[in-house]
Amino acid sequence: MCYPPHPAWDRLTQIFFSAQQVDGADSFIGRCLPELFGRAGLVDIGVEAKADIYPVAHSRRTIRADLVRSMRPKILAAGLASELELDEVDQAVREHLSDPGTLMMPHLLFLAWGRKPDGAVTP
Repeated sequence: MCYPPHPAWDRLTQIFFSAQQVDGADSFIGRCLPELFGRAGLVDIGVEAKADIYPVAHSRRTIRADLVRSMRPKILAAGLASELELDEVDQAVREHLSDPGTLMMPHLLFLAWGRKPDGAVTP
């Protein structure tokens, strides 16, 4: 989440998720953990979510832009964006994030737990 909204942030996020999907990654796997644990036969399942907001100059504030920058060869090879678009979006996002009035919450972190039912046998 980035507030106030910015079109370059929206496009960067779209590129990021599309690049992850190229390799079959599930960007939202954390939200599925309780269901996956249940399917695996665990009981007493719990989950917590945590979201941090990072101030200007914190290394996590630009993490999504940094990741997209590092995925540049994959993004170009997949035709998800052009070099020019990546440069323009990167610059606009970094300018937006350098404003102390911009709130930056790049991700949700999930912690999930459960236990095997009593009497369960380990394979």
